[in-house]
Amino acid sequence: MLRDADFFARAKGITVFTGTRATAIDRREKSVRVIELATGAERDLVYDALVLATGSEPVPLPIPGIDLDGVFSIGDLHRAIAVKERIAKGLVSRAVIIGGGAIGIEMAEAFTDLWGIETAIVEFREQLLPGILSASLSTMLEKHLVENKVAVYCGEGAQAIVGQDGKVAAVRTANRELPADLVIVAAGVRPRSGLAKACGLEIGDRGGIVVNERMQTSDPDIFAAGDCVEIRHLVTGKKFVAPFGSLANKEGRVVADNIAGIPGTFPGSAGAFIMKAFASCAGGVGLSLETARAEGFDADCSYTAPSDRAHFYPEQKVFCLELVFDRRSRRVLGVQGFGAMSDALFARLDAASMAVSRGASIEDIENLELPYAPPFATAIDALNAAAHTAENICDGRMEQITPGEFIAWMADTNSHPDWLVADLRHPQEAAAAFARFGAERWLAIPYDQVRARLSEFPKDKTLILLCNSGTRTYESQLVLRANGISKTLVIGGGSNFLKRMGADWA
Repeated sequence: MLRDADFFARAKGITVFTGTRATAIDRREKSVRVIELATGAERDLVYDALVLATGSEPVPLPIPGIDLDGVFSIGDLHRAIAVKERIAKGLVSRAVIIGGGAIGIEMAEAFTDLWGIETAIVEFREQLLPGILSASLSTMLEKHLVENKVAVYCGEGAQAIVGQDGKVAAVRTANRELPADLVIVAAGVRPRSGLAKACGLEIGDRGGIVVNERMQTSDPDIFAAGDCVEIRHLVTGKKFVAPFGSLANKEGRVVADNIAGIPGTFPGSAGAFIMKAFASCAGGVGLSLETARAEGFDADCSYTAPSDRAHFYPEQKVFCLELVFDRRSRRVLGVQGFGAMSDALFARLDAASMAVSRGASIEDIENLELPYAPPFATAIDALNAAAHTAENICDGRMEQITPGEFIAWMADTNSHPDWLVADLRHPQEAAAAFARFGAERWLAIPYDQVRARLSEFPKDKTLILLCNSGTRTYESQLVLRANGISKTLVIGGGSNFLKRMGADWA
């Protein structure tokens, strides 16, 4: 059904002015000056209540060549149609996307999967989804993109877009020049708040319109909602910009209720998100470990790699979870995950979103009641298990090393010469690593033989305990500690994390 001005008039009783731009707000006279773009005619619309839903706009990239033919910022439907038409005409064989955020990754998938276009992502930060997804999960996402033929270059800013005969030819970074017939600038968005600023409304530090819980601006007769506003983060308490369609709809309802005389409030957001990338998905709610520490929390993280359903169920798959918590308060600050496309991660983030938004503790998540049946979950749900691991860490029972720290050591084993990996997996699983790294670095003793072979664990080494998910290594850490072998560290998430981060021997 076509949603044009006529539809809104007939079905909704709403008058819509298309092809019309608002140019100024007169707060004293309570009117909005608008101009009809086709004729240039201007007039004033008088209001009792005014709602600003001006959205966001692409962040401009101040580099040479940004105006070349073939360079697009996807900010509206017309530009998206122009890109599609160019591809349909066979004019694009190579594309470069500047920006490793959600939009950039989704565009890369579409170009590669739907159109077979050779595609590269350039991101000036050191990881994809910077500030949103943890470093380890971002590494998994990057590996998955590369496996699906998307080239990824993190830590490289686009310095210039190179042209030939007025058309885009390449993107240049400090390290390379990437040929391109099409360039998508996806360097993020910012609130479109110019109209609000011009009429004297309060604008926040992040460029968004400041609103209260009723979505009122600094002028009580003017409301604002959507990508143009700053809202409260439910974990940090600070204002932030969250350009999500789901939040815009919630905010819009609160605005409408208050205008209609129905008291309503919007408390804020914990930043819940999920996204698809080829056959996998990544998502989270609250803060990543890196962001939590940057915000001043005494943060730590549990790493778990549970099955998405009962282990004996034929279609079960492993996914990876990170539960971030504050050691002092035991508050859960965030939950993030990566895994194959299924409802498993989505369902856990759904439950975690409510808990994190309400300031839940580790114990609250441990005891969170979640439905169980073998086709849908494990008897100890993945979210409960993540909290169990967090409790073990927070209470000092489990001492761990992050998967990222372990991978860094594997690249330079001289950095910790006293470390020795104790591989507790099945002998067939441990064989490849033992063959590559040798007895000086690798000790292979199956989990069920730990108690019988205690004498083979050296006490003068720091033992890095490895299994598939971290469960068997934690139990073994307790056994070793009880028998006087105290220098041990569990690899959080085990080989299930490591192999998804690129450890081919895992």
